[in-house]
Amino acid sequence: MWLASLSATQKLLLSFLVRIVTELSRNQSSSATVGFINFNSNFDYVPPHVMQQVPWAAFYSANLYNNSTQPIHFNVPLVLYAFHLPQRQSIFHSIRSSIMTILKSFNLLGKTKKVIVVLDPHEVKPRERERLANAFLECGAVDVIYVMAVPEGLNIVRLDFKLREFTSLSSSDSAEQLFPERFSNLSGIPYRVAYTHNPPFTFRQSYQNQTVGIDRDFIDIIAKHQLTVAEYRNVPNSIVISQLYQDKTIDFATFRFTKYPQDKPFSELYFPNHYRYCLAVPKTYHPFFHEQMIWPYATDLWILVFGLSGFFLLYRSVLQMVLRQHFPSAFRVINTSLHLLRISLLFLLSEYYTAMLTANLAQSNVPTYPRTLEAFAKSNIPVLVTQAHSFPYFEDHAEVGARVLEFNSSRIYDPTWLSMVQLCELFRYTISQTTKALVKELHHWHYHLINEPIKSTVVTSPFRETSPLLQRFQFYITRLYEAGIWDHIVQQWTHNTRGTLRFDQNDSVLMLEHFIPVYIVGGYLYLIAVVVFLVEIVVHRVQMRA
Repeated sequence: MWLASLSATQKLLLSFLVRIVTELSRNQSSSATVGFINFNSNFDYVPPHVMQQVPWAAFYSANLYNNSTQPIHFNVPLVLYAFHLPQRQSIFHSIRSSIMTILKSFNLLGKTKKVIVVLDPHEVKPRERERLANAFLECGAVDVIYVMAVPEGLNIVRLDFKLREFTSLSSSDSAEQLFPERFSNLSGIPYRVAYTHNPPFTFRQSYQNQTVGIDRDFIDIIAKHQLTVAEYRNVPNSIVISQLYQDKTIDFATFRFTKYPQDKPFSELYFPNHYRYCLAVPKTYHPFFHEQMIWPYATDLWILVFGLSGFFLLYRSVLQMVLRQHFPSAFRVINTSLHLLRISLLFLLSEYYTAMLTANLAQSNVPTYPRTLEAFAKSNIPVLVTQAHSFPYFEDHAEVGARVLEFNSSRIYDPTWLSMVQLCELFRYTISQTTKALVKELHHWHYHLINEPIKSTVVTSPFRETSPLLQRFQFYITRLYEAGIWDHIVQQWTHNTRGTLRFDQNDSVLMLEHFIPVYIVGGYLYLIAVVVFLVEIVVHRVQMRA
């Protein structure tokens, strides 16, 4: 019966709100709560009617001017806000603080949210409405419509896609028309990214004077999906992270953190990589040069070689003279065949010896260092760490923990006989700096990385707390990681390092394939020698017959 006392404009407002709440509630994949904020005085009739018409939805009502309002911890993606001008005319600051209170109370910072602002056009003038819209933008709320009940009907507006001007809407528009998808096309709205020198994730390439790295490639793919670009800003390592967000000049940073202060001014962004800690052990070898040079053949092959050698000696000393005197016609055929056989066998054995000798010289040492954690536990190599208590692996494996050395800046360490804990993915880039900080700088080819993590830590990156881009950006990170894009980029930078940080060119170990041209040239020379020998035999026989 109380509906009869409402005006036609109020009834129109109620039917509009009921329809939009119904559409948005049904579009949710899971049950979500609808929040009512400050629906008192002029708009106190709205909550009870909406709740009666949408009984399947959950509702939560709060009053900003009630100090007892506490933050909640459930999902409130749709907020209906009855806006009233603050009593104190600090205007913009009061409006912004009220909006921040709403977002924090409803746990909506950095999350997708839709806001319907109901206001009185006689109380809120266009100037105040524009300030209200700017305050919502600064707080990271872009899906906001403003509903004003006027005698002619409902006046509904929202900001355009560039978030600069108001555009008019119709009360008959659907929820998708009122709240269009804004984050699939960010043309003209670039990502502003801060980074430090942290190869291979992000660093400044000297000869091209541009930012490169794993994070750069990954972020550019996401920006391309959203039809925008990323602008990178190099900041020093000493800068306090909170300073980056005071002037609102960046959206997020590629820094990796394991712990944040409780009063952090930003939200948490999760890149796919974790901090995985592995053991790097120095490479040690057992040389066997005499075995390589003197004993390249198997025993049965040596028996064959010595047997043939004895036969040819017997032939040259005894059989050759007997055949020449008693069987001169057969001697020519047998002697020539045996001569060719001897040349062929010498060619094959020398070629095989050359190949084996080259292969042995390419890997002239037998590795004696452990290659797995199981083998490392059985070795006696000490481990140098800064904080042993932060690695449970040493406590769980007493035989390894007994060899742990806590780093002491007053002592001098020789890294050539010490194993060290390194970040698995950054091993090639950090081992030189680690050993240089001790006494002697060594490079990654002096160490073997046991690619079995002894510890894994989840890391996060800071994203501006009031940015509306966080949830969509995190969505792209998750999907691209599931598609294998992140692993592909990491493999490009760590296994086939590009740019100025290419380490493969410094590896001086000779490989068997390096000597393929030698084998080819040697083979041709042997073949030419055989051909020349055959030609000499033919020429000799022709001369003898003549």
